[in-house]
Amino acid sequence: MVSRGIARRALIGQTPLRIILTVSAIYPRLWSSSSTDETPEPLATPKHLSNFLPSLELPVATPSLSSSSSAWNSTDQPTVLVRAMRLFSLFGPTAAALAIWIQLLIPWTQGVNFDPVPLPNLDLSQLGRVALTGDFDSISLYSYRQQTESTFSSNGSQALILQLPNGDFSPAATADAYIKSMCPFVMENGQLAGVVVGGNFTSLGGIEAQGIAMYGPDTSKITPLPGLHGKVSAVFCDQDTNSVYVGGDFKGADSTNAVAWVGSSGWANLPFAGFNGPVSSITKAPNGKIVFGGSFTGLGNATAPRRKDQQVINLSSANISSGSTTTANGFNDPKNIICKTAGQNGPGNTWLLQDDSPGFWRADMNFGYQPTRLRIFNTRQDGRGTKIFRITAFPLGGIMNFTFTDPATGADLFCASECPLTNNASVEYQDFRFWDRVGMSAFQLDISKWYGRGGGLNGIQLFQDGKHVWFRRIPAIKQFADIYAYAVTDLNEPSCANIDFGSNSTTTGPWAVAPSAQTQSQYLTANLAGPNVKSSDASVVFQPDIKQRGNYSVTVFTPGCLQDNSCDRRGIANVTGSFTAEGASIEPQLIYQTNNFDKYDQIYYGPVDVNSDTFRPTVTLTPSNNQERDLTLVAQRVRFWLTNSTGGLNGLF
Repeated sequence: MVSRGIARRALIGQTPLRIILTVSAIYPRLWSSSSTDETPEPLATPKHLSNFLPSLELPVATPSLSSSSSAWNSTDQPTVLVRAMRLFSLFGPTAAALAIWIQLLIPWTQGVNFDPVPLPNLDLSQLGRVALTGDFDSISLYSYRQQTESTFSSNGSQALILQLPNGDFSPAATADAYIKSMCPFVMENGQLAGVVVGGNFTSLGGIEAQGIAMYGPDTSKITPLPGLHGKVSAVFCDQDTNSVYVGGDFKGADSTNAVAWVGSSGWANLPFAGFNGPVSSITKAPNGKIVFGGSFTGLGNATAPRRKDQQVINLSSANISSGSTTTANGFNDPKNIICKTAGQNGPGNTWLLQDDSPGFWRADMNFGYQPTRLRIFNTRQDGRGTKIFRITAFPLGGIMNFTFTDPATGADLFCASECPLTNNASVEYQDFRFWDRVGMSAFQLDISKWYGRGGGLNGIQLFQDGKHVWFRRIPAIKQFADIYAYAVTDLNEPSCANIDFGSNSTTTGPWAVAPSAQTQSQYLTANLAGPNVKSSDASVVFQPDIKQRGNYSVTVFTPGCLQDNSCDRRGIANVTGSFTAEGASIEPQLIYQTNNFDKYDQIYYGPVDVNSDTFRPTVTLTPSNNQERDLTLVAQRVRFWLTNSTGGLNGLF
């Protein structure tokens, strides 16, 4: 069996669970063999292997190969095994990887069964000493049906590795990105539910799984644990509480960055609703308490911004349609009321319905959003106007509930299917706040009653103070201050909104707009010719609309490659950022874009300044230098998430 590439992460032997890490080094290897030798002789052997493992206080075994097995042997426990394998890099040069297997025990009763196959009867005794050379990484006898010649990926993805009884390794399930943490989940009844795998992957074993999944060692089945959005960095399986504690940089259930999976019932919120920063490690103290570590300073979800509803949702790039529109010139275009905030009547400023007829106005966007406020400018053209309306959200298809202030009495009221508009000329506009925080990509305004001969409008606006607003129960609403900057300029705040420093992006290079398909919004794609792709070949600079200084979590979103058939051409993006006038920034970070489905990578956590005439926070995405093949680079959006603090935790709780 030929085994290629990089062994990245853990898996199951017949009785133990083995975690596989990788240390890379440039190191070619040849092997020779003699029919009289028990052990093949390495023609080149690394020296001082422990120098490659400065952070692991574990014994390192000298590589040796037994006559009956291709596995490295070591008598030390926990077992640390080193094996050279070839790295097929996106950057071209041949390299070797040192794979370190750290053994964790699983009960004998939880083993995996393997199917042996007859071995061929080969007699090499007449050939003398035999040397084997070629484009291979290892050689072993085909002894079990679970063996495979599948190559290990080197595109930033990692895999679960199955160890066969003869010591050989075979991929069990490949992820499309990094695997950060794993643990065997033994439930309180003593049964192994599976191995919980966490990371920033979007699929595992070809099954869509956002950051976390469970692998069944007895069935090889992948079970997604849906409900989290983001990256999982730590998992801790606790039999005593029948729970898996999960930490990272994500949102899920009604919590952020920390949550628990309980037995077979699913996600459960922790009593403190998570943390205001990423969690990187979880363990259990001697007193039985679960300890979380990370880059957080307080409990809870996030800070609601001081200035709410300040980010304008761009309607100018939407597909606008209407029904029962008048045929009168100057009043028959439903786009008349986009970006109109003066409330002026007249041709080009007003949209009208036919006489004595109900009708609708609809906007279909190329992105998803969660609005918090609707502003309507009613018309008074020729005594006409809208009297009663309702809003339907799509694709949900539900009628929205609002709270509003009655302009005549000043009373706070509630409406749903029959929301009123005044025809008082002194009222410039009316605001309606969404009661339920609902995700949508389109909405429709239906007019059922009108003033005078028919309904119409002079303007309409949507606002948000966060694209993702989660709530536990009404009225206990929890708001997340998420601010986005999109690579597709038309999805950012419209220039007609008269915002001093609205969200924006600038580009260089051969970018083209790709449809949203299965992702949240349209995105940009650039096809770059190799070899020697340079960072100057293409760039996107994201500029968010930051109105409140504070600590932010900054995340880059990468659309999946399956939807646009670009997986074979995807490569590595280089991301940099500048966040404060005083110089807070990040070193260049490499993000693999080979994810099958949408992926989230946190690139920064810390202070971010407000926009001003002299400074704007920015995030820049370019291709990584010196990629040796044709490359498809993608850019979609960057999120700035305002966090809060209850104080005093300093990264440990």
